[in-house]
Amino acid sequence: MSSDIDKINGTLVRNRCPQSALSVLTGISSPRLSRILKGGEVLLPQDATLLLDTLDEMDRLAKDVTPRVPIDWSQTLVLKEILAERKRPKVFQVKFGGGSFAGLDSKGKPMAKDEGLVLSGEVAHKLCETLRSMGYDGVRAERVEYREPVVNDFLVAWKQ
Repeated sequence: MSSDIDKINGTLVRNRCPQSALSVLTGISSPRLSRILKGGEVLLPQDATLLLDTLDEMDRLAKDVTPRVPIDWSQTLVLKEILAERKRPKVFQVKFGGGSFAGLDSKGKPMAKDEGLVLSGEVAHKLCETLRSMGYDGVRAERVEYREPVVNDFLVAWKQ
């Protein structure tokens, strides 16, 4: 586990992130995290996984920031929400005909409404292809904020 502790400490230094910020982002109390990182308390496997996964996500976030500027890791509430958002699946609505795909009408034709179905990327892509093959113009998938329910199956989406 000392290699995990070395990796954790190294990542904190590299990202100029204080232990207190990592404590807030992971939910591990600051005194306990300090003891773990100084070797005064055993790093449990589940804590190692949580800490290393959080640090990996912090590394990805730091690399994605353009232009490359240091992140102010003391803004833990904002960062906690950003990290949570990055873990959520990307979801889409398919736009066409002045609205979003909301299923089929009673005659089996695609309906466009203000609020359409929330779809996984794969389903949105297949739905776009299908609508284009039927002659619909301006068909596109737009990313939307994650919300339930998400349709992950094309046939379920098509028969809504």
